[in-house]
Amino acid sequence: MEWPARWKDLTLAVIDVETTGLDPTVDRVMEVGIIRFEMGEVVERYGRLINPGMPIPEESARITGIKDEDVQDQPSFEELADEIHERLQGVGIVAYNLSFDRSFMKAELERCGLRWPEEAPTLDPLIFARQFFKNSPRKNLGAISKLLGIPLEEAHRATHDAEVAGKVLFAF
Repeated sequence: MEWPARWKDLTLAVIDVETTGLDPTVDRVMEVGIIRFEMGEVVERYGRLINPGMPIPEESARITGIKDEDVQDQPSFEELADEIHERLQGVGIVAYNLSFDRSFMKAELERCGLRWPEEAPTLDPLIFARQFFKNSPRKNLGAISKLLGIPLEEAHRATHDAEVAGKVLFAF
């Protein structure tokens, strides 16, 4: 595939996942958000709660507000894998702290026999934040979005975090 020379000319899929823990080899995705941006504008919002197939630990529920009863009747990642995978094709992929989200998405896709699109250009607004706000004590999405005047209504919910991460990237 021929990619544009400038990242802002790419169609971008900004992703965020909420997970049952921090280890993609044992923990699972319980919410995914994929926000598609074209030329800085949101053109599609995709967000799904996912039944992780395991109890949601108290710490994860406290941070995200997602509880076992919220996901008990939701589809598994495997049931959504094809539509999630399709949304990652032919786009640049963005995530705030990309290594975390990519590790979980890659692990979940591989469990379903699908491949993370290694050829896709990737961007991580956290890298810019570390450069532009060197003196700021906190560089998480909430702190940086506040410094940039971008409201983050529901932190630690996948679609909201993904949309704000995209807006932060374009603000930079």
